[in-house]
Amino acid sequence: MKIAYNKKSYATAIENYKTSISLFDKASYIPTLLYHTGASFEKLGKTKDAQGFYKALKENYPTSPEAKKVK
Repeated sequence: MKIAYNKKSYATAIENYKTSISLFDKASYIPTLLYHTGASFEKLGKTKDAQGFYKALKENYPTSPEAKKVK
């Protein structure tokens, strides 16, 4: 998943992250997935979509390091 993100294949990364979030919604790494999904949308210029993932991150994992990165 992160390979696509690191290679700047943001559309592919988004699809991979969404699949993982839906399959493993209780996993400890969900905050990271939410953050990277939001960041991928931002890189594609889709700020509104990014905000939805950032909002979910801040509401569900407010004390996570990833939530603290979101403005």
